[in-house]
Amino acid sequence: MRTGRPFVRTCVITLLAVCLASTARGAVPANVERSDPLHRCIVVGYRLTSPIGRAAKDVDCYFFLPQNEPRQQIHELRFDPKPAEITTDEHGRRIARFHIPRIAVGEHRVVRWMARVTTFRTKVYVDRPAAKQPPELTGSRRKTYLLDRPPYRLSSPTVRRAAAAVGPADLPVREAVLGIRDHVYKTVRYELSGGWDHAETVLRRGSGSCSEISYAFIAMCRARGIPARYVGGTTYRPERTCSFDEVQHRWAEAFLDGVGWVPIDVRRRSFVGPNYYSMASQRLVLGRGDGADDAPLRWSYTLAVRGKVAPRAAKEFFWCPPADAATFGKVVAAARKAGAGSGAGRGAAVRALTAADHPLAIPFLADLLTADDVPAAQAAAGAIRRLDEPAARRYRYTMRRSPAAFGALSDALAGAARGAPASQPAGRWVELFDGRRCRAGLAERGPFRVTRVGESTCLSNTAGRGMTLFDYRTPDRCFIELIVRHEGVGRAALVFGHVGRHGYLQLPLHVPEKPHVDHNTIRGIRKCPRGRYGLASGRDYRVLLAVDRHRVRFDLDGKTVLTVAGPVGPGRVGLTVWGKETKLQVKRLRVYAGPQSRPATQPARGDKGEKR
Repeated sequence: MRTGRPFVRTCVITLLAVCLASTARGAVPANVERSDPLHRCIVVGYRLTSPIGRAAKDVDCYFFLPQNEPRQQIHELRFDPKPAEITTDEHGRRIARFHIPRIAVGEHRVVRWMARVTTFRTKVYVDRPAAKQPPELTGSRRKTYLLDRPPYRLSSPTVRRAAAAVGPADLPVREAVLGIRDHVYKTVRYELSGGWDHAETVLRRGSGSCSEISYAFIAMCRARGIPARYVGGTTYRPERTCSFDEVQHRWAEAFLDGVGWVPIDVRRRSFVGPNYYSMASQRLVLGRGDGADDAPLRWSYTLAVRGKVAPRAAKEFFWCPPADAATFGKVVAAARKAGAGSGAGRGAAVRALTAADHPLAIPFLADLLTADDVPAAQAAAGAIRRLDEPAARRYRYTMRRSPAAFGALSDALAGAARGAPASQPAGRWVELFDGRRCRAGLAERGPFRVTRVGESTCLSNTAGRGMTLFDYRTPDRCFIELIVRHEGVGRAALVFGHVGRHGYLQLPLHVPEKPHVDHNTIRGIRKCPRGRYGLASGRDYRVLLAVDRHRVRFDLDGKTVLTVAGPVGPGRVGLTVWGKETKLQVKRLRVYAGPQSRPATQPARGDKGEKR
């Protein structure tokens, strides 16, 4: 919660550049076609707390700010609180810096910007003149985007060989760009494993995140003398009313003389047509260029936090339906009162934010969840749940370390469940994987080979490292059933929770024999006890995970192996295999998604499943 500091008075910096750059960058070139406008509100921020046991000091938060350009329009941009400064770097990116001298132990602070935006689907045509004067990139600007940088390693033999494999040196630039895109697409698979390795490692390894794939593409372009740069932004996911972008996205652009900068997202082959390069309207661009080790954001492409004593920081990218100027201002004014108020004032702020009746109020209501004022926190939790229940569930997970926030949201969600109509369905099995109906598409998920073994399916790993084959977001209360057989070689596990966030259960599904005996422990959340147990090779096991709001129970063939208490769900479930020799036969993986108002009692085993 924002304590002891006012929310900035309608700090309407509609970007100094939004007005000035609208003519320079907002004008649509003749070779660019816009369609499918998408109107949305976005709130981007950091939720900051002190590190364990001491105060955070001299904290600086940096944000790239969106600007007007042909593919997007920024109608209104505001800040909370007022930034210490807004600067422009050598690549033309606008950077807001927020400074917080001190964050006391137990204190919660928020820094953010929010905006009303319109984004477009754009097509850049290569067979149409961009303007009377064809765009060119000359002098220092061209040199900037041909430089070797640490993530690119242009002198690497691996990068040089990959660039040369595209075609002869005199290959036309457009054909070379498409050839590089195809080469990276075919040789580098997408894998979100954490970290940003340089292009040489990515090309040699054959896998990488969106950032790493962009590094590989840019390195190959620059090695052939083609200017290229990366683009960073956030993506709206239209499957829900309110969308949280948890990982953001990075792609690339290459410069074609006479055409200009064209977007290239290597993993989206459909974005390139016979005579155009396109980009979807669900993306908001935050900045283009290169990083630097001495730059404020270094190689980050969205935001970054620094400090003499760095705080614990949780970033948040929240998208919601559009709001007109009056509603936008109403929410901002109510949020200002919420940040400055206390006691009865907080209750009035909750009522004002709720009265706006718009999902834009949700992040500001979430600020009140950590308040010492219990009635205000409970009222804020109820308001979030009424505005968007999935958002309430998501906040309950992200703010689970705060007992006040977790309890308030849990009570609000439980109250909603108790008020559910009696006609609510009794739940159903959702098949995530059925060995009797093996789908060919599964063979393309991760480094796995999927083969038939009798009536079941055998998963064999083709890479040295493990990767989650399934990624399914579980409901608040559910059962996860897995029928599996291990062949006695290699490691495998059922993973439950938010993988990669230190909040998950890793349940081994392998035989406790060397060299994997040390991995045959249940790795859990915080102080979860680690237990050893064994699977015998060559026989079927029924694994059942019972997930409730406050606990997870792990059963193996009807015997409870482990019970974990604490805020665990909702989360994700996945199946992971390590080692090239691992062979795991899977006969079933399914989830029983029951109504939220019912206790976690085991469903009948004979219930029929439904294919996902």
